[in-house]
Amino acid sequence: MTASGAISVGGRSIHNLASILLEQRAVSAPDARAVVWDGGSWSVAQLRERTVQMAGVFAAQGIGLGDVVLLRAPDSPGWIAIFLGAVRCGAVVALTGMGVTGDRLQVAAARVSPRLVISDGPKVLDGVEQIDPTTLAGLARTHIPDPGICPVRVDDACYMLMTSGSTGPSKWAVHTHRDIPGCIATYGRRVLKLRPGDLVWSVAALPTSYGLGKSLYFPLGAGAAAWIETKSRDPERLEIACRVHGVNVVAGVPTWWARLARHVRDGRVDGAAFADVRLAVAAGELLDARVWEAVAETTGMRIVNSLGSSEATNLYTSDVVGSPAAGRTGWVVPGYQLKIVPAAGVSDGAGELLVAGPTVMDRYFGDPEATARALDGGWLHTGDLVEWMPDGGIRILGRAGDRIKVGATWVDPARVQEVLVGDPAVADAMCLPIVDDEGVTRLVAAVATPMPSAGLEARLWERLAVLPDVERPRTLLVDTDLPVTASGKVDRTELTARASAALRNPTQKVMHGH
Repeated sequence: MTASGAISVGGRSIHNLASILLEQRAVSAPDARAVVWDGGSWSVAQLRERTVQMAGVFAAQGIGLGDVVLLRAPDSPGWIAIFLGAVRCGAVVALTGMGVTGDRLQVAAARVSPRLVISDGPKVLDGVEQIDPTTLAGLARTHIPDPGICPVRVDDACYMLMTSGSTGPSKWAVHTHRDIPGCIATYGRRVLKLRPGDLVWSVAALPTSYGLGKSLYFPLGAGAAAWIETKSRDPERLEIACRVHGVNVVAGVPTWWARLARHVRDGRVDGAAFADVRLAVAAGELLDARVWEAVAETTGMRIVNSLGSSEATNLYTSDVVGSPAAGRTGWVVPGYQLKIVPAAGVSDGAGELLVAGPTVMDRYFGDPEATARALDGGWLHTGDLVEWMPDGGIRILGRAGDRIKVGATWVDPARVQEVLVGDPAVADAMCLPIVDDEGVTRLVAAVATPMPSAGLEARLWERLAVLPDVERPRTLLVDTDLPVTASGKVDRTELTARASAALRNPTQKVMHGH
């Protein structure tokens, strides 16, 4: 069945995500703001109009139920219309960030066999039609008839998220038309509680699970509006968005929150600009209590910490909105179940976190072995090592597989990182295993410092001297910031490449130890 012949069959068209997010609001609140950016805004009615126009273009291209459309484009209001327009036609949208390039992009794209690629970059796949977003927007303005809403079942595939943007080979997590409504009904309504008048800014880009929620379906589902950052996600941009445009909900990740606190302390950002922010949230990785306290001290924002994953679409634990505290990951979000199973290398009572709930992915596309490892009787293996707290919440200990074996000895990278960030000039640190040209695993530590100093090298090696020899990095790679993925997390793939190059070809920014 194609979208061009779509009719409502047994009410199935109402299950289409594009219908859920837009149709009812287009009737009840057509003039409400839906999308805002630096230079303009769209109302709900205007967003729906552009979504319908995009759907017409896709239908004219023969795109229909179950066809895969690969979307790789910078964040923009048009990105949202493209995504919802393809979904309206019943297509499955494979989302990839702008940082995915070259062989990695081609391999990932080939795996899903798209009917159409939307990208303004180099040709992604031979033999597959590719169109850039600007041309697509021009076609959409030619008044192609609305193909209607393609009727779907709730368990039909809707979109795919590229996972493992920070570690290892990428996989595609398949999500259905039921997943996003499940996110809205759980974390959206029970924790986030956005309301009309809210304007949400997200550090994570739209193709990520975190960015898709904060910049698209959570605001639309609650009658709020999303700020679409079309320039950069530097702290200076957030200052402008809050002070000038009225952003009052901010979604960041721990690495980015630490960066914001540094910018305020350095005088590059005015902490008073965030006085009207009513809600600040974090997810994606461990939020250290020191980062929480630094943000509270410099900006007044008290972060509500959460935990989720691309495979679950959603956030399934959260601290309490209204009374968040430093060092807390929070409690289970209503609608989800959590359990902890034993894992190697952690103490009794701790282990790997498993989650079950209404938004867990259907599968990894084309990878039944990985799917079998990730899904166990409805339970998703998150890979997070956690322990229960006396109050019923959980505390994150790290990631399964983070421990590194060097010289027949297991090394905990968190110990190395803790030593390095103890220096006041160090904002963040990451310890990685790198295999050298002789096939030997070496430790390399990357350090982020906003203001490198001549004496920093000696101080860091002095600090590392307290560790056993096997735990001391072979090389230190120093820069002002660590590379990040589209979701704002540390990009381990890129960092590994830099660390490998540093180990083999040292530069003036690389310091060698023993």
